[in-house]
Amino acid sequence: MAVIAKSVAAAECAYVASWIGLGIGDTGEPVQFGGAPDRSVHVFGNFSGVASIVIQGSNDGLNWFTLTNPLGGDLIFTADGGKAITELTRHVRPVVSGGDGSTDLDVVLCMGTAK
Repeated sequence: MAVIAKSVAAAECAYVASWIGLGIGDTGEPVQFGGAPDRSVHVFGNFSGVASIVIQGSNDGLNWFTLTNPLGGDLIFTADGGKAITELTRHVRPVVSGGDGSTDLDVVLCMGTAK
């Protein structure tokens, strides 16, 4: 279990945060972009050992909840995929549960702003 550092870059009216190499029990370092109303997440990698990754949000950085997609489904991934994020929270982070020694997941979060 570790807290995995984020990498953040600006890219044409958007910010991109990524967490590379998440494994069993890892939590991504939270990222803040409260002024970016359009958000999507892309998760990919090795989900071995029945790993799942949850995308969480918080407004105080202490109390976390599972974010949802525009159809109301929880942002919990058990395979490669991408979804839009409905809630506009101050903090966002990924959290891995399950898995085994081969679990190796990457998360890319894109947060856009109007031009």
